[in-house]
Amino acid sequence: MPTANHQTASDVMKERERLYKLIIGQLRSDKFETIAYDLTIALKNATGGFMITSAPTNRLSQLLNYGLRYEELNEETESHSKKLEKATNLGPGLDLEYDTDDMNSSPTVIQYETAYVTSHKAPTRVACFTADGKLCATGSVDASLKIMDVERMITKSQQQTKQEQENHPVIRTLYDHLDSITALTFHPVTTHLVSGSKDCTIKVFDFTKASVKKAVKCLEEGAAVRSLAFHQTGDYLLMALDHPIIRLYDYETLKCYVSSNSLSQHTSSVLGLCWNSDCTMYASCSSDGSIKLWDGVSNRCVKTFDDAHNGAEVTSIQFSRNGKYVLSSGKDSVVKLWEVTSGKQWYQRRVRGEPQSDLLHSIKQGTIC
Repeated sequence: MPTANHQTASDVMKERERLYKLIIGQLRSDKFETIAYDLTIALKNATGGFMITSAPTNRLSQLLNYGLRYEELNEETESHSKKLEKATNLGPGLDLEYDTDDMNSSPTVIQYETAYVTSHKAPTRVACFTADGKLCATGSVDASLKIMDVERMITKSQQQTKQEQENHPVIRTLYDHLDSITALTFHPVTTHLVSGSKDCTIKVFDFTKASVKKAVKCLEEGAAVRSLAFHQTGDYLLMALDHPIIRLYDYETLKCYVSSNSLSQHTSSVLGLCWNSDCTMYASCSSDGSIKLWDGVSNRCVKTFDDAHNGAEVTSIQFSRNGKYVLSSGKDSVVKLWEVTSGKQWYQRRVRGEPQSDLLHSIKQGTIC
């Protein structure tokens, strides 16, 4: 009897047959019929007359893309077990030794300069960057979207020459919503920009198609969209609405998932969502005044911070880069830093009338990791 770690000759032949079928199918899908036929005949001769054929299919290409993506994710992120191990050794306070080489590299607030200015016809409410920082997008109350090339924005000079007009930083202006844009996020893998609006729709734009200003995909909801957040693989999309229940959508099939425990949901509109760095957990905040932490696999609530801002609405939430802390802001004009494992509040600052960019920049850059 073969063991679990030992393949028989029959198993090997079946694997090879499956591989050759995928190769032949891919060749036929790519219009290489002659090569596919020659390979079929060669395999027939090699196997003593057994014919291996396949209909045209790009399954091999899809499997290759999935494998490469999985390999990249394994190289860029630590395993879930290592994250849990690190989380159990948090120490008594903030991990200020994390990435200390970068602590002094962030410029002070007064050193920031405006590199480029563009405008919508009404106030701009939301903006986001691609994962590589090469593109950014803005959404406005006028229901329009703009996508801009960051490098072009930085290098653009004051003189308006013909060449500069051809290389204008605004590479796309998109119109398809009927009301204010309230949420924006780029897909982490594809060339899609996903937007949410007060018109209760979520729209997907392919920004590689220069002549297309309308969405390639649309999803209608029953309430205004508040926040959107992609899983790092791009396979799932978190959605917050003017509704207590968080939606988790399969991006390919648009099938919707919610937590099986209705009692763990918020009791009022969800205002913000974010994943941690390895997407093993996500956080939500609500107008009910609470912050909730959710398991990224089971979609169950694992921790709730009630009255996180003394009863005020919690308007935004953000994980630190190492996932140990969560930064929240509320309508009490206070930002607070929370330890994930213990739920303890480690820091707070009232920002009304005070500069807040230093704290927000620190948690984004990892100074407070």
